[in-house]
Amino acid sequence: MTVIKVIGVLSVAKIAGVIAALVGLVFGIPFAVVAYFTGPAWQLVTAVALPLLYGALGFVGGALYAWLYNVVSGWVGGIEVDLVAE
Repeated sequence: MTVIKVIGVLSVAKIAGVIAALVGLVFGIPFAVVAYFTGPAWQLVTAVALPLLYGALGFVGGALYAWLYNVVSGWVGGIEVDLVAE
């Protein structure tokens, strides 16, 4: 059994930011279609700002989560993972 004691905060934040930006893009496309019928200002907001906002919030959330994991794992131990070499 292997135990994860420390997680790289920046590495988790980068992954979380990219995943959140992709989610923002996926949700932004339907919003952009709806915004197409409501006006050009909303098109810009949904097509550009939504993925950027999701990405930024995902980055910050991922960093906070990784930092909290590192703090709590010092108290109660890390996540146990069973690794198998192939």
